[in-house]
Amino acid sequence: MKNSCVVEAALIVIVDNRPMYRSGVKYGVESIVPGCKFSDYDQLSDLLLDRKTSRSIYFMISVRNMSNKTIIGHIRKLRSVQKKCKIRIYGYQQSTLDIIYFLREKISGYLSDEFSESELVECFSALTENRIYVDLQIAIELMIAYRPIRSRKKQPVVHVKNNLQISRSYS
Repeated sequence: MKNSCVVEAALIVIVDNRPMYRSGVKYGVESIVPGCKFSDYDQLSDLLLDRKTSRSIYFMISVRNMSNKTIIGHIRKLRSVQKKCKIRIYGYQQSTLDIIYFLREKISGYLSDEFSESELVECFSALTENRIYVDLQIAIELMIAYRPIRSRKKQPVVHVKNNLQISRSYS
């Protein structure tokens, strides 16, 4: 059974250093977005050097074995080249809670490394409706995880002059 979304036929860029994963992603996306064209790369640095991807809007990027700083840097570089691009990342290998940093960089979706075809369909459906897609398990982990709340406002500095006594009376 083929599922399809209403995504205009476009150039979809896949970045993954594993050829079998790229083939699998292509196969899954072809059933969802008929008539799309693909451009694939082993590394994100190769993608950033290629001028033909500047007209691409949809990116599927494997972020396995990358540091947070590297991932965020690549997201920002892509955004500088293509402001309205839709970036979906998958395969993050570190703490699930760190995915929040990528969401703050305005990625369009996150899939686990072992995503299924139905998750890919849901991700592209969310894309067409301008929603962010995060798989259910990750969403639950992000919601229930304890994160210390940092105050964004600085406490006002109170200056007290010498020889001045301040007293408050409470009724």
